[in-house]
Amino acid sequence: MTEPVGYLNSGWSYLRVAEHTYYCCEVGSLKLSFLDPVTTLVGHAIELELKSLIWHGSKCAAPFTHDLEALFRQARKYGLNMNLSSDDSDALRLLSGEVGVAPYASRYLKTGVAIRIPYLNLFELARRMFDQIEPILLPDAVDKHGKRTLRERIPNFPKSHSLTLEEAAEQLSSLI
Repeated sequence: MTEPVGYLNSGWSYLRVAEHTYYCCEVGSLKLSFLDPVTTLVGHAIELELKSLIWHGSKCAAPFTHDLEALFRQARKYGLNMNLSSDDSDALRLLSGEVGVAPYASRYLKTGVAIRIPYLNLFELARRMFDQIEPILLPDAVDKHGKRTLRERIPNFPKSHSLTLEEAAEQLSSLI
């Protein structure tokens, strides 16, 4: 059976894949029709991080839920000492709505207005969670080797290529 540290390491791996996939899309080396896979990856990363702490603290297998907000509240009982900014809360709520309730919105194509996911905010939030959870689960390893997040930096994300409405109108008028 996987131990809490296994959940934490798996969550770290999902986070790194989400970050690098997003980075490749931003720099144009990977073309995706939708960023839903990134949403699923970062949501699963956060879920595993939170469940690792809950399992460690409760000494019981993590609860069978994907509700990130509920998992965050529960993880606070076991040592997660984070106050979320309103941006963090909004991002976590949005992400939980995409990955935390069935059918998982980010796993199944849906039509309509696209929801804009604040990926960079979520990557930073997941890293801050990891920074707090890792020393609780692995105090000796952190004392001896330092925090993993300090060794593996976040990719250098370029400024988003999206345009404001005014910028798009300007570019369109210059073509006419």
